[in-house]
Amino acid sequence: MMSVEWQPTPRFRVVRLIDRRPGYDLFEGVDVEHDRIVWIKRFLPELNQSSAFYDRWYDRLWRLRELALPTLPTLLDFGATEDGTLYQVEYPPAGISLSQWMAEAHLGEPEMTVTVGTAIVEALAPVHAAGVAHGALTPATIYILEEPHNHLHVTFAAWELSDMLAVGYDVPDVHPYLAPERLENPSAPFTTAADVYSLGVILYEMLTQHSPFAPNDTSRLYPTPPSRYNPLLSETLETLILRCLSPNPYMRPPTARVLARTLPLALHDRVYEVAHSMGAEAQAAPVRASSSPETMFSMGVLSALLLVMLVAFVWQVSQGNNGASAPASPAVSTPAAETVEAPAIVTTPDLFGLSLDDATATLEAAGLQRGLVRYAYDAAVPAGLVIEQNPRADVQVLAGTAVDLIVSLGPPPE
Repeated sequence: MMSVEWQPTPRFRVVRLIDRRPGYDLFEGVDVEHDRIVWIKRFLPELNQSSAFYDRWYDRLWRLRELALPTLPTLLDFGATEDGTLYQVEYPPAGISLSQWMAEAHLGEPEMTVTVGTAIVEALAPVHAAGVAHGALTPATIYILEEPHNHLHVTFAAWELSDMLAVGYDVPDVHPYLAPERLENPSAPFTTAADVYSLGVILYEMLTQHSPFAPNDTSRLYPTPPSRYNPLLSETLETLILRCLSPNPYMRPPTARVLARTLPLALHDRVYEVAHSMGAEAQAAPVRASSSPETMFSMGVLSALLLVMLVAFVWQVSQGNNGASAPASPAVSTPAAETVEAPAIVTTPDLFGLSLDDATATLEAAGLQRGLVRYAYDAAVPAGLVIEQNPRADVQVLAGTAVDLIVSLGPPPE
């Protein structure tokens, strides 16, 4: 590509323009002192003139440099030139982007996806443990390098994207991976739970080669169960992926560390160990200054325990007072305990391809009820027929459970 007569400092010489990306131009350059190839990012004028972006971007790069973790980019220099142009210099990430790997690899095999996914979340875990979230994870911002003995080295790049989003700069490629709370309020603090949502979308795409949501679904409340596209998934793995995609951040695994522990277990349907790992993490989560999901969950548990202790103390005091003043009660006969029947368990029927009326009748015959009904375009299923249900077919649930439906609108308009 074209060469450019520009360089941020004498140490770093620009060689050529690699790409024009949202918010900045990416150059290949040379570190003259060490004779090494570097990436140089030159930010566009609209960001150079934003003090809000500069403050967030500069502070966060300092934090990343202080962490000096092997999964973070090696930041060599960042700041502003004499004319006010913001720049950022770093070594190129090793390996290839996850998006390139996904284009070249045979996706859909759960074991391979879990192996790569576990390597990614394990690499992000120490970053989350330090109280830092990426805020704009996509397959294009994750780089993987295959090392000896089947080890994968992972690097997380493009940390500036989340700072750009936070000040209202549009980065369209990131939108499909943003958690709902980030879409509603881009300037909200980055959280580890929002990163987990992004990882959930990425894992979903690796397992199914599809997006979790229909193209016209802007609510992001009802992801299509991944087993519709990939029947090889274990039920526990599917449930874990859908937990990552919950619109409620407190329903997701709170950090990458939890996801790293539970992914391999979920692959083999070890549901009780998955639940135990998530519960143990919630109890052991440290309290941080930021209002992360771990902090909120731990504080909620602590508050509940304190409330129970207070109620127990008041009850004991009242019982003690009653015992001191009231005469002993005469013995009374105690009726036999009533037998409480366990709630009935039923199996959800397969509603795919049924009309809405037939699906409703089938649910009622099975002891279930119809829940929310939404509509979406589907090129393969005629209009008026069910294309998805939640809970999915052949799952044991309590009688009376509501089953949500998605009904086809037919092929999308041209």
